[in-house]
Amino acid sequence: MLALLATIAAFLQQLSWPNAGLLIITILTATILLHTNSKKVEARIPPALRAMTPPMLRSRERQVSTAQTQAPHLAPLSTPSVPRAAALSQSAPAPVTPKPATPPVQVEPRENLGELPTLIEKGDYLSIDVGLDAGKELVGEVSADGLVNVYVLTEENLTSIDAGEEFWSETCEEGVEESTVHFTAPGSGTWFLVVENADVKDVSASVKVRVNRVAKNAESDSLVSSFESLKIDSPR
Repeated sequence: MLALLATIAAFLQQLSWPNAGLLIITILTATILLHTNSKKVEARIPPALRAMTPPMLRSRERQVSTAQTQAPHLAPLSTPSVPRAAALSQSAPAPVTPKPATPPVQVEPRENLGELPTLIEKGDYLSIDVGLDAGKELVGEVSADGLVNVYVLTEENLTSIDAGEEFWSETCEEGVEESTVHFTAPGSGTWFLVVENADVKDVSASVKVRVNRVAKNAESDSLVSSFESLKIDSPR
């Protein structure tokens, strides 16, 4: 560019031709020297860096600095995993086998029904049904810690006493703490031994029921006495 300006100035007679020639030679020499030095510097730069643009260099420096300042990441210790089948077997409840239903206990008829202790509330009564064949004797022994009434009733008269109505008793003992009643069945059937609370408080009573076979000579007397029923007005 400077050599061109010097040539133009010489044509316009602003510079003398000798001076213009020296100026042109100087400019060309300086240009050649600068061009040679720039090639030497470019040869010293690695090809990888010459191909990288300044933004790429900056991003590479940033990656290097980040890698140096960032703390190493520690992977958590892995716990041994439980197999899926084992986990299901631990979490799933074990099947419960239902117990077979227990059949109700059936009490076989006994000649001696034994002693039955129980608590009789005030104004209430206890009834025990006894099946008798003709000629068999019912013996009821009662012991209480209060006053009670002891009856032997049929089912019809038991319904009457339950309703507070007038009823008939085959045999009875009233206002006693201890009593033993006897009744001989005139025929086959069911009778009820009733122990009624006649006290002003709850009464605990023990009842012992026994069935005897009456001898022939005594059976007629028992049958006669069994028909001498007593008419009793209910205390209710």
